Amino acid sequence: MSEKNTDVMADVINYLAHAHNHTHEVVNSVASSVSHIRAETRTKKSAATRQRIMQETTTLMLTRGNTNFKMSEISRRAHLSKGALYYYFSDREALLQAIFDESVDDLARDIARVVENKPVSVDTLRAIIAELALHILPDSPLVLALINKLASSEQTLITNIEGPLSRVVVLLVSQLELGKERGFVRKEVNSRLAACSITGALVLSAIGLMGERHTSGDSAQLAQDLLTLTLTGIGCS
Repeated sequence: MSEKNTDVMADVINYLAHAHNHTHEVVNSVASSVSHIRAETRTKKSAATRQRIMQETTTLMLTRGNTNFKMSEISRRAHLSKGALYYYFSDREALLQAIFDESVDDLARDIARVVENKPVSVDTLRAIIAELALHILPDSPLVLALINKLASSEQTLITNIEGPLSRVVVLLVSQLELGKERGFVRKEVNSRLAACSITGALVLSAIGLMGERHTSGDSAQLAQDLLTLTLTGIGCS
């Protein structure tokens, strides 16, 4: 074979090797993309299934007005085997905790929306309490899950309220501290205790009104009454 033919053959071999490597890279890239899409689909499906379980549990809780359910009831309502249900939630306490956490997340998000870009004032504080009252209604998922926490815990009442609703308490503390600077809250007021008292008053009011008919108008009136009571006790004269 001539030197020229040898060079041509070498070029062909190099080209084929490069093409092979490029094809291999393309195949790996496609396989990786397909794998990612499949994983993302499974993740979305798992999230949807988890949400369906929580929704079915919430519906059952609201229908009964309590948290006395069995996991077998939830598996039937969600059309899942018990094994599949326990894959998502290890027991009923884990399921209740997930529902409670989601309710608190919704509450914290709505309160953040209420105070966003608004100056600290009595009106802002009223809006926060009104949003609290709207979420902490008798027979609501948040209250039912909280009752379960209170019943199963050996901690003090104030710890039970401040712990699970810590984000709400922290936000109220911040508003009350700023209220001191604006002059509608007394300087010597214990803001943490006041924030726990406001939150606790709503929780205990909701528990006391369990089973009674209620509307958003009732929650708005409750918020106004509580704010008036709070400021009468801690406001500057």
